Formats: sequence, structure tokens, C-alpha cells
Amino acid sequence: MLIGEELNQWIDRLGLPDIGQELLKTIFSSEPVRRVGGGANNTYGFYASLKMGKTIAFESGSIEQPGLEQFYEYNDEVIGYLDQPWRFTLRYPSKSGKTVSPGYTPDYCVLYKDCVEIDEWKPEKKLVELTEQQPNRYCKDENGRWRSMPAEEAIHPYGFRFRIRTDAEINWVKVSNIRCLRAYLNPDKKYRVDEQVEKSITAIVASHPEGILLDQLRREINEATIDDIYALIAENIIWVDQDAVSLTDNQAQVKIFSSQKMAEACVLVQQTKTIPLESSLQIIDIVEGTTFYWDGKPRKILHIGEDLIYVQGEGEHNLSRLSSTDFRALIHQGDIIYPKNSKGETFSDEVRDMLLSASPTDLAEANRRYWIIAPRLHGRPINETTPDRTIRFWLANYRRAEENYGCGFVGLIPQKNLGNHYSRYSQPVWDFVDKIIETEYETSIQPTRLAAYGVLLAQWNKEKEEGKIAGEPPSYQAFCERIKNRPIYQKTFARQGKRAAYQVASTYWELDYKTPRHGSRPFEICHCDHTEEDIELICPRTGRNLGRPWTTILIDAYSRRILAVWMSFDPPSYRSCMMVLRICVQKFNRFPETIMVDNGKEFHSVYFDTLLAAFGCHKKHRPAGKPRFGSINERFFGVSNTQFFYNLRANTQITKHVRWITKSNDPKQQAVWSLGELYEHYAFGYCYEFYDKEKTHPALGQSPAEAFAQASLNTGSRPHQFIDYTQDFVMLTLPSTRKGTAKVQTGRGVKINGFWYTAKDGSFNHPDVEGKQVSIRYNPFDLGEAFAFIKGLWVPCISEHYAILRGHTEKELQIFAAEKKQERRRYGQELSEAARSNAVRFLSSDRLSEKQASQRQRDLSALDVQQRIDGHYPFPSSNQMDSSLTLISQSRSELNDSEPSFVEQLTDEIDIKSIKPYGDEDLWEM
Repeated sequence: MLIGEELNQWIDRLGLPDIGQELLKTIFSSEPVRRVGGGANNTYGFYASLKMGKTIAFESGSIEQPGLEQFYEYNDEVIGYLDQPWRFTLRYPSKSGKTVSPGYTPDYCVLYKDCVEIDEWKPEKKLVELTEQQPNRYCKDENGRWRSMPAEEAIHPYGFRFRIRTDAEINWVKVSNIRCLRAYLNPDKKYRVDEQVEKSITAIVASHPEGILLDQLRREINEATIDDIYALIAENIIWVDQDAVSLTDNQAQVKIFSSQKMAEACVLVQQTKTIPLESSLQIIDIVEGTTFYWDGKPRKILHIGEDLIYVQGEGEHNLSRLSSTDFRALIHQGDIIYPKNSKGETFSDEVRDMLLSASPTDLAEANRRYWIIAPRLHGRPINETTPDRTIRFWLANYRRAEENYGCGFVGLIPQKNLGNHYSRYSQPVWDFVDKIIETEYETSIQPTRLAAYGVLLAQWNKEKEEGKIAGEPPSYQAFCERIKNRPIYQKTFARQGKRAAYQVASTYWELDYKTPRHGSRPFEICHCDHTEEDIELICPRTGRNLGRPWTTILIDAYSRRILAVWMSFDPPSYRSCMMVLRICVQKFNRFPETIMVDNGKEFHSVYFDTLLAAFGCHKKHRPAGKPRFGSINERFFGVSNTQFFYNLRANTQITKHVRWITKSNDPKQQAVWSLGELYEHYAFGYCYEFYDKEKTHPALGQSPAEAFAQASLNTGSRPHQFIDYTQDFVMLTLPSTRKGTAKVQTGRGVKINGFWYTAKDGSFNHPDVEGKQVSIRYNPFDLGEAFAFIKGLWVPCISEHYAILRGHTEKELQIFAAEKKQERRRYGQELSEAARSNAVRFLSSDRLSEKQASQRQRDLSALDVQQRIDGHYPFPSSNQMDSSLTLISQSRSELNDSEPSFVEQLTDEIDIKSIKPYGDEDLWEM
């Protein structure tokens, strides 16, 4: 990204007018003019741009995000791009002729080497609709390009260009490959291929000028991993046509060349090569299990040996053996009627529709008819009891279909068009009925069909008297049948609203590169969500009922592996998000590449966004009120309830029937589990063991751990993205104040959330530090400690009330502050500095309110959970990884002994000084 003098020099070279130069400098120095939000069916989010060094917003995960990946992020001609750059006014005549002046904010300002372009991304289908609604704003020129003349005229004085881009421009194969190679395109976290391995790979590829398939290359060089091959492709040391073939979809189709020029030369050679004609005997594809016709009777190929073909006749023991040469000769002579080889042939649309619309019974009957008439088709007599007239009828249908569609077989499919299929009523009558249904039945009043039919009769009689219509109205049965055949989504939406209609909406399975439903490899897409569990828990210290816990889950979408589980009594907050990502790094030493979340306030937290941006993680928000976008989480929550929680004492299934609850079956009275014990069994027993390793997932056909390990081998373990669980990483997960910094006061230290903290090592007493603003962080689970960034290090600090605040949580203090604020509000006063002193007295006294005491017990239970996590994953981790990833990376551990490890590189590259203070209070939820 250009900054400072480089930016000014680039602007001068463009030769923009003064007004354009000033606007461009304003865009660079300002934040986006508005925050993005997705539409009803759009996932929106923030893309961690390596080129820009910041997150870039997108409003559509299926158009704008792949667009910026394909055309901006990795385009050498683009030197930068900014989202929601500025707002200006358009002026154009509406469809009615009235001049309108709407405000308009384009999607991106794109900075090319020789120009500035303002881009607006739209779906092609939407533009067609907008052209009809706003013909003076959107149109297509003679070259087939979409244009907006009002927008072009508005930005022309600035010297910018305006361009409308559509989803039709996106190459989804290329986008898939960009996402696959993104980890190897990052110059700051470079994957290093061993020199000897690189020479071996390039030598093998060079020895195959016609290209070598990826899976063949992996077989020929065992010492190389898929990470090595991907890294060389990313650096263009070896070449793959990334626009045409996916690197992750089917490696058996990925052909690798030594260079792009070699690939282009091979294409020309293939186009000019003379291919000898093959005889019909050579192109017959003989397959085991194929049924054919011999001596007037159907036979079946039972087995194909090296030189012999074993054929089964009518009886179980009626076996024949033929040599491959004799078998082909009999086919050539017409003695054996073998199904025609369809290799290279395609069905016409008509034939395909006929085959798809035929039932299995119809196809079985067509097969039977074919084998009966097959001898006659080849000039041989038919030894069948079927009437000759029937056979002649089938033959006529076969030849007619062969003439009309090029496939006689479809003429043998039984026809179901008997009877009178013409409607009793004309189209104008049905148009009248549809209008009544739309205006009278499909309304929010939800009238009955009988009431709507009464309106139809009254309206019919009225128009009949006026001479607008003639005849008798449709019957009530016909009216009801018409309603029944209406689209169920349309009916439900009109009568019960969008939420009810969502329950009956079609589920769209997108099985292409456009939006990989579950990614193409582990850690590419992860889903994070919360749920309140259906079980009552108690305090292990007092035995008091503490209610139902909340669980936060992080799931890998590709392998369905549970990456992290966090459980506490507090409702979802930034703390839940922080802990689940911390646990993920503890377990796997990896960070998600893209995280899918809902629209909860905790996922809009500045703390959460900063942590994601620090590790280049993209964030996508699913549409509000669309739970199917998070179906992976929802299904897991349902399965875990059925398999785990509903088998424990004090589960809350009975609460669905309030009147059935008695003292003997009340979950609150039966509670025996504590939070720590439940987490131990749920996280480490069920999620990380049974569900992960022992249970076969129905969507995968294998366990999540097996799918994870297999995918890591096939798509790369990406060891240069490993993250060590160190103190520096933990610091990134801790929150700060709204300001982000605090002034070091002589003799007192820094004030954080109303309490004074001083450095343990006396760093605040240095003359260079006193009176300076320093970055600060605090531990929301222990108010007794905090951290200050001094001279490049995070220095531990303790509170002046350390003995009292130690072990108390931020949530406890919030509860006290809320109660105190409510109390003072009665007297028209606000919470003041004195309340902080009262908080200290409150935390040090034995007089606790019921709510505060309950929170204290819940926080102690959460501490039990943290102790169990630390027991399984000691801190700091010595690069502790999952066993499957350890096996994958063992072959790479000794290749670069002289080079720093990938984990050390990543840790060194996290510039703690660059972590900016938090801001914008409304974006985070305490």
C-alpha cells in the first residue's frame, strides 16, 4: 500500500485534476464512509488483505469477495484498493421522467498503475431487473458492457473511471486456486522448499514436456510433500493452468508443466498432430457386469482375465470362455450384440430429459423391450413368444425415436400420456382464479379457502353481469386444487411472513467452485457459534444450583472436526470468542483462515476483529435469521444433545412440558454435575475423542479425525502457518480499554478500568517512561493483573488492591456496577469514581448479594474449566500439535536445520508495537 511521499509521487504521475488529487488523498486518509451489511441472502464480512495490510469489507461472499481476490489482491497491475471510498450524488431522469438525485456509495476505489477506477459489483441477473426499473441509470452498450452513465458523469470531473463488474466475470476455478495457494503467496511467511527437493521436482517435470499429472508427480518423488509442490506452483517455478483446472478438486486432472510457454507449445502440437484412425474393434469398451445378446439370448460378462473373457448364460453354472480376440471378432461380425460404446458421446437435451423423467420401472421395461427386438435390429430372427404385432410396434417406435432424437432407446420407454390432459377451464378463467388467490387468500389475515372462494363467486357474478366474463365459475374443488398447486414458499410468505416461509424454503446445494459449501481443506472455513445447554449444574463448593451453562464451539467445516470447546455460565461475549480461539491454537497450533459467524454483538467486537486481523483470518457474517448458513453448528448441537446431554441426570427435556414437572423430576432438584466435571467429560471425552475419532460421520463416511488427516496429506499441512502458543499470542487475545493506552503517573502507575496498577519489575520508575502513554491490556478473568507495553515488552502489572481483586472477574465487577448504578439512579445520580472504592470494599467483604454471590460461584466454576484445559495443554506449549499433523510434518523437520523454524518466524513477525489501540465503543460488547 502506498503511503507518504510514494503516494504523492504516484498521484502526480497520474495527471489528475486538482479536485481529483484532493479527493484521492481524502479517501486514503479516511475510514470507509459506511459499514457494510449483507442482504437477505448474502454473507458479508471482512477480507484480511495482504496487499493493503488491513481488512477490506465486502457485502457479498459470492460476488465481491471472489471478485477482489481474483481482480485486486493478486493482480500486479493493482497497487491498492479501498472499500466504501466516498459518497456522492447521482442525477438522472427516472422511468416516469422525473429527475431524481439519490446518494450513492460505490463498492471499491481501485488504484491501478496508470489510473483510478471506481468499481461497483452487481449480479448479472440483478442488473437485468434494474435495467427495466431504472433504464436511465443502468444499460448495456454496443459492446455488451454494463454501464451507468449518471455515475460516469458524476466522477468524470475527478479524472476517475467508473466500471460495473458482474459475477459473470468471475472464474471460480481460479478463485479456488487462489484460496488454495494464498498461504504460499505471503512474502512475510514464506514456505521454504528444500533445495534438493526443488531440483528433483523440477527435473521430473522437465522430463515430461507434454506435462505430468499431479498425482503421478507425487508418486515419483516420495521425499516431496504436497506443500512443496504448491509452493513451487505459487512461485511459478513449475506451471499449472490455474484458470482451467482446480488444484484441490481432482488432482488426477491437474497437469504440471515446466513453464507456461511449454504448456502453450504442447497445445499447438496436439492441435496439428495427425491421429491415426482406430478400428471399431479397438474402441469397444468391454466391462465386467455388462449384459449383451448372443445366439438370441442375453448373456453377462462375469469376469475379464488377461486373455480370456468369462461369460455367464441363463443358468448359474452355464459358463463360457472366449478369448478377447474371438469376442471382439464376434462383435464385429454381428454374432454378438454388444452395447454401443458411449465414450465421447453426449445426449441431446431431449434425450436427457426423457431419461431423467422416466421412472426405474419404465427404464426396466424399456430394457426388456430392447433385448427382445435387438436380434431384429441386426437382421436376425426373434425367438420370443411376444406377439409379432407388438414387436413391429416397438420397432416402429425405436426407429422413429432414432430418426427424431438420434437415440432409438427412448422410443421404447412406456408413454404415460393416455387420457384427456386438457384443462376443463380456459387460461383466462385460471388467470381470474389466480388473481383472487393473490389478493384474497394469500394475505396476512390468513382467511380460509372457503372464505376466499366466497369472494371469488361474488366477483365472478359481478363481472358476469357487466359482460366481462361468461360461463360458470370453477368449482370449489378446482379452486382448492389450484391453491394446493401454488408454490408453498410463496403461499407461506404471503400468509405467515418470511420467518415461516424460511422453514419451507428450498435448500440450495452449491457443489461448484462458486461457494464451496464446506471448503476444500481443513482450517479453510471454520464455524463458530454458541448454545445454552439443556442441563442444570451446581456449584462444587456450595452445592447450589447455578443454572444452565453456555457452550461455544469452533468446528472445521471440511472435516467436521471439533477444533475447540469453551464452556461457562456467562452469556456469549468477546470472552467466549477469545477463549475458543485460544484453545484452538493450544490444540493444533493453527488459526482459521475464514471464520463464519452470525450477527451477535460479540462477533462485532473490536477485540475479536483485531485478533482475526493479526493472523490474516477473514470473517464472514451469515444473513440474519438464516440458521441454515450455520447448519454445521446447529446439527452438531442437536447430535450432542441426543447422544450426550439427554443421557445425563438433570437434563431439561422435561421443561418442554411445564405441567408435567414435579419435585421428583425437576432438573433443578436433580442437578449433580459441576461445570468443571461436565467440561471434562463433554470436551475431552465426547467432542475430542468419541465424536472426533470413534464416530463415523454420515456426511463423510469416516471419522472427522480421519478426514482431517487425509485432507492434510492431500492438500498440504501448511507448516509455515503454525502458531506457537506463547505469551505473545495470549496477549493478542486480551482486551484493552476504549482508549487503548494509559498515562504512567509517577508513584502510582497506570489506571485501568478505575484501578491503579504498577509494574512488578519497577519499569514505571524509569525517567523515560514516567508521564508517557503506554499500551495496556487486562485479564478479564483476573482483575488483579494487567499488562503494559514498555520498551518493546509486555510487562506484568499488579493492582494496588491485588490481594482483594485477585481471582475476581470482570463480570463480577459489571454486576456490582450495574446494581450500584441502578441504586444511584433513584436519586438522579450516576456511577462515579466513589463506586470503584465501594467495589473494592464489596469484593473484600463477606456481605454479598444473591446475584453477586451466584456470579462468584460461576466464575470459580469457569476457573475449574481453565485448569482442566491447562492440564491437557500445558502453557506455554512447546509447539504442541495434533498427532496427525505431527506425522505429516516429521519429514520436513530436518530439512532446514540452519534456518529458523516456521513457528519462530511467525512469532517474530507479530509486531507487538503495531497492535493499535481499540476504539469505537459501540462495536464491542463487554
